[in-house]
Amino acid sequence: FLGIAGLVSTTGFDGLIYTVGGLAGWPLVLFLLSERLRNLGRYTFADAVSMRLSAVPMRCLAASGSLVAVVLYSNLGVTLLVVVFYTVVAASVVFATSDLRDRWPPG
Repeated sequence: FLGIAGLVSTTGFDGLIYTVGGLAGWPLVLFLLSERLRNLGRYTFADAVSMRLSAVPMRCLAASGSLVAVVLYSNLGVTLLVVVFYTVVAASVVFATSDLRDRWPPG
């Protein structure tokens, strides 16, 4: 929900329309697909796709995609925060130890 709030605050009304469209489209897609999946007797993406294609590669692909999403979602924010922090600290150390400090600000 923080991403939605950020989208609305940065883009205004366009972000609000995007948010409402996503929230309205998700139940619609679920409504349209739920009966077909129930009649198929399959309830997950991997189950439904493995009916048509090879089961083992499709299940491996679905599991790999899920794991990649979890790792990126949980670690990407922390990783970016650490990278930005160390970049700022390294720039501060370089600035503080260089002779550029004596010549700053220019003029």
